[in-house]
Amino acid sequence: MNNTMITPSWKEQRIGWVYFALQLLVLPTAVIFLLNLLPFPLTEAQQNVVFFVLNFFCVTLIFFRYLKASLKRLAENLSACLGTAAAGFGLYYLGQVLVGLAITWFYPNFRNVNDMTIQVMVQENFLPMAISTIFLVPVAEETLYRGLLFGSLSEKSLPFAYLVSTLVFCAIHVAGYVGVYPLGLLALCFCQYLPAGIFLAWAYHRSGTICTSMLIHMVVNAIGILAMR
Repeated sequence: MNNTMITPSWKEQRIGWVYFALQLLVLPTAVIFLLNLLPFPLTEAQQNVVFFVLNFFCVTLIFFRYLKASLKRLAENLSACLGTAAAGFGLYYLGQVLVGLAITWFYPNFRNVNDMTIQVMVQENFLPMAISTIFLVPVAEETLYRGLLFGSLSEKSLPFAYLVSTLVFCAIHVAGYVGVYPLGLLALCFCQYLPAGIFLAWAYHRSGTICTSMLIHMVVNAIGILAMR
């Protein structure tokens, strides 16, 4: 299998970094502000679906050539990529079990605050949330956190790429809850995302195509969403 990583072009990286910053700092607030101007109110779940759809289209537009090349690599090495995806999912699941056991040893009644929030939104609007979370979110997140962040940093230092991409991926899933929940609880939530951050990057690095980590992410999200219904 040709596992030389396909990474975004220099042009895609430059535009992507600008969008990445806007997506973290500006886009969520801007979307909520504009939606609040509508004559009819939207639920939190509906607002999130709008954000997911907008983010998906922005990411696919910016990284169109990168995603096209990644799909081509997947098609050329389908069996090997599926094998890597299966191995990556197995490693993720094992890591998730071990981290979960460690967390519940310290905090027996632990529940991930991000999962609780998503569960409420899934129960409010199951189909739109399911489609967004299973298909749109993995494409956007893998392109940004693994393709852009891990891919560009790996050209300079592979260990540093693993470290930074994993820490940023974990942090983004708990940052919105700072000030709402105790920091100790958020630290445990942060740790729960470590296996995903590590092994999604591993699957991308191993197969050379971001599509492999997208497949794992889709399966993980599908299992989680169906369990929340």
